[in-house]
Amino acid sequence: MLQQSIITSSFWIENGHLTLDILKTSEWYTTLYQFAFFVALCIFIYEGFRRKYPLSSWLIITASISLLLIVGSKIGTYSLEDWQMFIQTGELESTGKKTALGAVLLIVPGLWLVRRYIHFNAPVWGAFAFFAPAMMLVQRMGCMMAGCCYGTPTNAKSGIRYFGPSVIRDQQIHGEHIPFHQYTTEAVHNVPLYYMLVAVLTIILLLFLRKHIKNGKRLLLVSMSTMLVGRFVIDFFRDVQAHNITQELVYG
Repeated sequence: MLQQSIITSSFWIENGHLTLDILKTSEWYTTLYQFAFFVALCIFIYEGFRRKYPLSSWLIITASISLLLIVGSKIGTYSLEDWQMFIQTGELESTGKKTALGAVLLIVPGLWLVRRYIHFNAPVWGAFAFFAPAMMLVQRMGCMMAGCCYGTPTNAKSGIRYFGPSVIRDQQIHGEHIPFHQYTTEAVHNVPLYYMLVAVLTIILLLFLRKHIKNGKRLLLVSMSTMLVGRFVIDFFRDVQAHNITQELVYG
């Protein structure tokens, strides 16, 4: 029996902390990641309707963005050594990793080429202002359930604990924070929740500023700057090993 706990099949409150059975909750990561992508694309399509852009052209741009994001997020995870091996053998190893950096690096030139090909000259970048925070708001919930972005130990009631085998548990056992026979980790800062709060604040700020900032690029700059500042602050609560779970670096 867990003292002071409300038990469900996948999560419960134990000693004032939200505790997740990571073997069950981690299964939601892929579903939430895909749903986040779908929500962000719906918002992007709506932004085109709101601007009264031609439907056919806007749908082509939306489809192109989807492809560029998916391909870029995969390509960006390969190291320089992987590309050298590809040149020599013509093969790349399959990977389940993703990175937003690769998506951004591919979408900028890719979108420029698509717009030139279909002769679409209307502003586009402003439609991305709500794209990233909306996607992060949903996708980070999956991160919380999978325990892939975790924080340093904390006694605050907002901390989260994980039950079952996980990277967090292994690290805390290695650091002698918990004994090897304990299946529940110490409470850690709920970093994914912090990201979600930053996303909410960004969306609220954008809704307010949209009435005053008509230049779409400036609105996108506000969106990206707000999230980057939030990311900088949150990193003070994020465990350093969460950046490098597999002991590999992407482009250093």
